[in-house]
Amino acid sequence: MIIRTIKVTNFKKHRELSLAFNEKLNLIGGPNEAGKSTIAEAIHAALFYKHSGNSQQLRDLQSLYTQDGPSVELELDFGNTAYVVKKAFLKGAGCTISSASMQTLTGAKAEEKLDELLASSANTSTHSQAKGEWAHLWVWQGTSGDNPSGIMATQQEKMLNQLQDAGVMVALASEKDQRVATHFSTKYHALFTSNGKYKAGSTIKTIYEQLSKSEEDLQKTKDKIAEMEEDIKSFSAKSEQLTQLKQDLADMGIARDTYRSQMDMLNQLEVALAEEKQKLEKHAEHESELRDRINTIKELREAIVALEDQLAPLKNEYEKKENELKALKAHIQEAKNNRKGLEDQKQKEAIKKEFLHLVNTIHQKSSEEQIVKKSLDKIRSLENEKSEFLKKLGNLPQIERKDLDTWNELEANLRSKREILKSIATEIELLTSNHTLSIQGEKLSDKRLLTEETILEIEGSPMLKILPGGGKSLQLATEEEKNAGQKFEDLKRKLGKQDKGQIDKVIVEREYLQKRIQTAKDKLSTLKKAEEEEHQLQEIRSTLSQLTIRKANLVTNDQSLDVLNEQNSSRELQEVEEIVSDLVQKIDALKNQIDQKEESYNRLEEGRAVVFGRYTTSLGTLTEEKAKLNLLRSQAGNTDEQIQKIRAEKEAVEKACEQVKASIEKLEPEKLRTDFERTEHAIGAKSATLRELEFSVVRLEEKLKLSNNGDSDSYQKLQSDFARHEYHQAVFEGYQNEANAIKLLDELFRQEKDELTKNYAQPFAEKVKTYLSFIFGTELEIAVNSDDRGQFTGLDIYRANYRDLGRLAFDKLSGGTKEQVAAAVRLAMAEILAPAYGGNLPIVFDDAFGFSDPERLNSLHNMLFRASENGLQVILLSCNSKDYRSLGATELVLQ
Repeated sequence: MIIRTIKVTNFKKHRELSLAFNEKLNLIGGPNEAGKSTIAEAIHAALFYKHSGNSQQLRDLQSLYTQDGPSVELELDFGNTAYVVKKAFLKGAGCTISSASMQTLTGAKAEEKLDELLASSANTSTHSQAKGEWAHLWVWQGTSGDNPSGIMATQQEKMLNQLQDAGVMVALASEKDQRVATHFSTKYHALFTSNGKYKAGSTIKTIYEQLSKSEEDLQKTKDKIAEMEEDIKSFSAKSEQLTQLKQDLADMGIARDTYRSQMDMLNQLEVALAEEKQKLEKHAEHESELRDRINTIKELREAIVALEDQLAPLKNEYEKKENELKALKAHIQEAKNNRKGLEDQKQKEAIKKEFLHLVNTIHQKSSEEQIVKKSLDKIRSLENEKSEFLKKLGNLPQIERKDLDTWNELEANLRSKREILKSIATEIELLTSNHTLSIQGEKLSDKRLLTEETILEIEGSPMLKILPGGGKSLQLATEEEKNAGQKFEDLKRKLGKQDKGQIDKVIVEREYLQKRIQTAKDKLSTLKKAEEEEHQLQEIRSTLSQLTIRKANLVTNDQSLDVLNEQNSSRELQEVEEIVSDLVQKIDALKNQIDQKEESYNRLEEGRAVVFGRYTTSLGTLTEEKAKLNLLRSQAGNTDEQIQKIRAEKEAVEKACEQVKASIEKLEPEKLRTDFERTEHAIGAKSATLRELEFSVVRLEEKLKLSNNGDSDSYQKLQSDFARHEYHQAVFEGYQNEANAIKLLDELFRQEKDELTKNYAQPFAEKVKTYLSFIFGTELEIAVNSDDRGQFTGLDIYRANYRDLGRLAFDKLSGGTKEQVAAAVRLAMAEILAPAYGGNLPIVFDDAFGFSDPERLNSLHNMLFRASENGLQVILLSCNSKDYRSLGATELVLQ
């Protein structure tokens, strides 16, 4: 099995996180509290925790930020098959497993499928039990140095299944050996369980539990005292830090006050410098004003002379333009008079033109009136014809050709039914008789067809009963003939006719009328509607009326129009249009001449206005300039003395500015401002730290006050717990010695059994040896120990230079060696079990090698690399990622 990816949502501290794993070596790094161990928990929960329930184990997975339930999604490979597992817990709990090779499963079925793939029973376990699943592959934080013997025993059966080709089943050598084994096994199992623990209900178990309880109480008291002493140290350290921080703030405050005082002095000097500069600017402005006044007087004198020189020629030019304007104005008036005469003549010809145009239009509209009137008469004739035919058609019965077809069909059907009935029924015929014969009260005179039982009466008395044959066929034929006759009679009543010839005549007449109606409709469709023609006729007549009135009005205003020849109106209209066109051209020519002369007049008038404006402006300017000159002379006084006085005052102010500048430069303004801002910022930061530290000190102080109301109670409890533990220890050792004696009697048989088991367990030992050789070197021997049932109980490790190491006393080893030996055992077990999971298995180490020195870490790198090459997917979690950089793992860093 290979873990390809993981995606967690609302899982403990992770809101949402996705990671992709390498199939061999992976390193998840990051600082403490970054959530590395949470990733290992998430993978384990998705594999082994049931999705349903509300246990403490599930509540521990709850997000720190939301009430939404935590969820995990894994992509896994089992051999060549990829699976996607999704689990959600608590709120919105659910489970699905999907793969391209199967239908997606949900809920309990998904859990069962996952257990089947993992060869696990987590689906039927509680969440607390599921926490221990795959303990040989999950090295939780703080468990890396635990004795691996227990997990060896739990996985032995699975390993034996994988190693069955490498050894033989453990068996007793003889019947006597079996009896001995049974004897010692009975005594042994009276005291111990199958995994070597004390049996429940036994005295030693009870004593052992009491001892364990006293050890637990003792440890809790020690832990509490240690925590309290640690809080005292922390309180003392933070109190000292708080004192130092307050002193630092006081020193910074003094420095800030000094800088503030210098800043105030700098501000005063800068204000003084600005005032002196304002004085300089005022003196400069005054001097500039005096010089401007002198220059202005000089410029005014020169301007007055120039203006006087310009006035004479401007006056002569103005008088010349005035004369030119009078002559041009007379020419323009003459041209306008000529144009007026032509326009009057044009107006008369235009009225004549309009009159002739009206005559032509009236003739045209009269022709149109006759055409529209004829069309309207034709439409009305066709509509009347259509209405007449429709009226005749409406008077005829509603009989169609299909009705005649129905008549023929029903008549033929009735004839057929009667022929059938006649062939089956009995026919009676009266040839001659001197008596009156009747059938059912009706006189018989000729033939009669009998279809049912009939009484023949002679002179009113029943004389003869006639029974026709045919049975049911006759009844059916009679019924069908009756129904056919009824349908035929119904049709006759519907059509209102009893003769087919009448029906045929009606149909022919209706078809003739329909054809004539359609012909009228077709003709009408090619013409306009009567309403449209009437509307058009009314419009034409209205237009004729208006045109006639307009013509009469024109004749009333001009009697000469009445003598015009209306028969030749078109020719006369053409002549008039030519006359009007010639007049328009002449008028346009005169208009252009007038426009050109008026344009020249306007330009000349503008030129005159310009000259007059220049003359009056120059004259006004000359007057103003002379007035300004007199005023400036009276105001200026002695300008030379004033300039000398200003220069002397200006030199004094400049000296004062230089002195202020020197004082400002001495204060080093930029450095002073930077020092002040830096000190302000530092005081703010230190003040924030001070508040946090004061809050932390107060919390520690409160915590210490609540710890057993003082240190003396905790130390007294420690003495009491220690005495109780010593008592239980002494009692337990007595019972333990007795149990150990039984173990010694069992030892001989187990040693013989172990010898037989060695061949079976040798492959496992060889794999452990391979991994441990990276730590202890190649001069190494490994032996696997087992109990009388063949259960693994531990390892014997021998090194060439350390023959005294002997059987592994795991608890006596150093912390680093415990981690390394346990890791080698786990890797060997995982390698043996991997074929049952598609050739691969993941193994997780969460901060597992905290006690290993740099040299041993390098050896561990080789051991882990070998494991990854042998089908194991190694996932390391560490806050010291740099210790594993040489491993070459895919590094995933959490922040």
